[in-house]
Amino acid sequence: FRCTQCLGRPVLCGPCLVHSHRHSPFHWPEQWVDQSHTSSKLWEQLLGVDIWPATQKRPKTGFTMEVLRHQRCFNLQSKTNLKEYYDALSRRTKLTDLPFPMQYIYDQFRIAVREYRALVTHMRAGRLDATAPLANGELCVVCPACPHPGVNLPHNWEKDPLK
Repeated sequence: FRCTQCLGRPVLCGPCLVHSHRHSPFHWPEQWVDQSHTSSKLWEQLLGVDIWPATQKRPKTGFTMEVLRHQRCFNLQSKTNLKEYYDALSRRTKLTDLPFPMQYIYDQFRIAVREYRALVTHMRAGRLDATAPLANGELCVVCPACPHPGVNLPHNWEKDPLK
């Protein structure tokens, strides 16, 4: 077992997980399922351990799902663009001794963020197949402030003299 909320996501046996989480009822444990019989692709294995692969064919770089969620949160709450977020993250993690240029990772991060956002949008809309054609407005979120007959407008609203 492993906990998705604990730092480092330690792998524990069942009794140890229960013991270590007796005061953490809102954590989300996961159970390891042996899939050695399916010679699954590398990108599927990476997604299985919450790492978003930078490419699907031969991934050599990946980004944790947590950093993708974190970036999305910063973008929505503080309007931080991707480049500003990446620069702050690279300064924070001190990525200076890399065998390749920083722009290389930024380009891959930009693509990964775009793919992740598209997938999250499809999931939010309840679409199981992200490759299927889209209907007009299918991924849009309905505005709760806009008037919608039968939803937030009273019955016979057209006949109301105060409308």
